[in-house]
Amino acid sequence: MTFIPQVSLTTLKHYEYSLRAVNEYFLDTPIKNIKRHDYQKFLNWFGSNKAKETVAKVHGHVKSCVKDAMEDQLIQIDFTKKLNQHGQYIQDPYSNPHALQ
Repeated sequence: MTFIPQVSLTTLKHYEYSLRAVNEYFLDTPIKNIKRHDYQKFLNWFGSNKAKETVAKVHGHVKSCVKDAMEDQLIQIDFTKKLNQHGQYIQDPYSNPHALQ
């Protein structure tokens, strides 16, 4: 059984826009293979020529999708947490051993 929310045509078009952007970047990558670094690169790519509000809207749609995937136990980690939506990658100091010295 599939849950189909009742949304306006405008909202549906926003969802489709977000889906196209994600599909264009990630192609056939399964959601379980997307890591925080990959998603941050997507946000940087997508946000390079978009308004902050547009990036925030798409990010919100992806976050919602990720939460649903976690609820359905398709993934265990929320790769949308602790990221910068505004196009600059914030490097985790633990990923670079020289940053801790």
